[in-house]
Amino acid sequence: MEHADMVVRDARVVTVDPTFSIVEAFAVTGGRIVALGSAADINTFIGPRTQVLNLAGRTVLPGFV
Repeated sequence: MEHADMVVRDARVVTVDPTFSIVEAFAVTGGRIVALGSAADINTFIGPRTQVLNLAGRTVLPGFV
C-alpha cells in the first residue's frame, strides 16, 4: 500500500455522496483525496513522511477548486 502525503483524522467530514454521509478521516496523495472512512481504515495510509492532522472533532466541508 502506498502511504499518503497527508491524513486528516478525528474530524467530522461531510461527503458529497447522495446521502451526505459523515466520516471521521481521509487520506490525501498528490493533492487528491484517495480514501475516506474511519480512523482505523485511514491509519493504514500513514507512513514515516505522512503529515497527520488531528482536527479534534472539527467539521470539514467539501470545496470547489
